[in-house]
Amino acid sequence: IHALREEDIDEKFFKALLHVQEIHSNCKVLLRTHHQRAGLELMDMMSVYQEGAYERLCRWVQVECKKPGDTDNPEVSELLKKAVRCLKERPVLFKYCAEEVANMRHHALFRQFISALTRGGPGGLPRPIEVHAHDPLRYVGDMLGWLHQALASERELIAALLDPDAISDSGPANHRHSVREGDSSKGESDFTFVLDRIFEGACRPFKVRVEQVLQSQPSLIVSYKLSNTLEFYGYTVSLKF
Repeated sequence: IHALREEDIDEKFFKALLHVQEIHSNCKVLLRTHHQRAGLELMDMMSVYQEGAYERLCRWVQVECKKPGDTDNPEVSELLKKAVRCLKERPVLFKYCAEEVANMRHHALFRQFISALTRGGPGGLPRPIEVHAHDPLRYVGDMLGWLHQALASERELIAALLDPDAISDSGPANHRHSVREGDSSKGESDFTFVLDRIFEGACRPFKVRVEQVLQSQPSLIVSYKLSNTLEFYGYTVSLKF
């Protein structure tokens, strides 16, 4: 009990939580005997311990998810994966954590995109994307290329965090089969919700810049090529889902 309430979140915590769950499950045997009252009291006690542990675990996951900040490729520790896997037993708490991850990466990606547009990479390399604002095809293509690469990175991160049991090199089809059949649609919904939220921040600055390019009235040939570029990336992104 001390491990569940006082100590740091580590392997001892998960062992203690598993032990409490086993006791709770074993109490059902008492309910089929003349020790029903003792069984009910023990079940209630174990339920209190379980719920307290899950709430504490949820708070810990939320704190851990904030640590990477603006890191381009934050690593997901095995302990964090295990914690998220446990929280799936409590859908409401799992949703809170998914929303925290989505909000955290939403702000991080927005800042990264604006930085790529205006400041470029470390030391100015690669150069800021807006350096090529005078060249519509290069400008829009570079923005789409950056967003496409970011989508791949964020998708891998979210899969590692929210679906730790997913096959690491899975494509969309394999990802769907990596969760239990009964949880498949729910898992896909969580996954899509998080990615949608993450990229909401980058959508507006991208949309504004594309509209500015179109308002500059490029030639018909350039407009046609822009249309093809947008269609190509739209199709490419759709394949990831």
